[in-house]
Amino acid sequence: MYKISVPATSANLSVGFDTLGIAFDLYNEFYVDYADKFSLVGFDEGYNKEDNNLFIKAYKSFFKKFGLEIIPISVKMVCNVPTSRGLGSSATLVVGGIFAASKITKLRLSNDEIFNLALAVEHHPDNVAPAIYGGLTSSYASNGVYYAKQYDVNPDLNFLVLIPDYKIKTEDARKVLPSSLSYPDIVHNLSRIVMLPDAFKNGDVELLRDIFDDHLHEPYRANLIKEYQDFKKIALDNHGVLAISGSGSSMLVISKLDLEDLFDIKKLKLHISTGTEITQCE
Repeated sequence: MYKISVPATSANLSVGFDTLGIAFDLYNEFYVDYADKFSLVGFDEGYNKEDNNLFIKAYKSFFKKFGLEIIPISVKMVCNVPTSRGLGSSATLVVGGIFAASKITKLRLSNDEIFNLALAVEHHPDNVAPAIYGGLTSSYASNGVYYAKQYDVNPDLNFLVLIPDYKIKTEDARKVLPSSLSYPDIVHNLSRIVMLPDAFKNGDVELLRDIFDDHLHEPYRANLIKEYQDFKKIALDNHGVLAISGSGSSMLVISKLDLEDLFDIKKLKLHISTGTEITQCE
């Protein structure tokens, strides 16, 4: 039996819309073993059947890609990542399914190969990349191939995820985005995104406070999150910074101080993850 632990991620990281994501030490765990037929335990009702489960869809896509006969498995999920909260829960299923297939077939694929296989199922590289590689990542596509780069994150930075008690579907968050953007807004983001990796590496919160001023998605999605404006002000007033996590409804607070008691909401104090972990167990 294999235990596959896939971390939660925070994508669309402020000015890094659709390009930047970061992984945290909050894991969805999948216990996978050989079986006579597919068996699923612990998944949300409505997604616990072989033909409608994203984990199994990703798992089977691996076999199709390499022209292999599908090997049935049993999968028990321990769900720790909240769903539809902008923390990459769907990506954990896809990444977990691809890693499971790689282990079950004993094909030794690189993380880069697994990254591209996962993106054939889950089309959000800013979630998939950090889930696989860990840490802070950027990603892009060229001629149908995806590439990812990992960056260092200073251990002095504190991360706090604020989780409202309501969900926002990704498709709904996409609908509020404008159909076109102005050159000044694009340049505004580009001029900041190039400095973001150094700010994380050096733990430079003051620079992050300048950089985290997105003009492409947060001004529109903020209207879907009723706590956004109040919580952003609290973060800024206390030497921190706030961004929408993924497409919401969760928000990510970054600071060098412990700001946990300032936010009256469900919250998780998290640390950086090194990516997906696989262990063999009884």
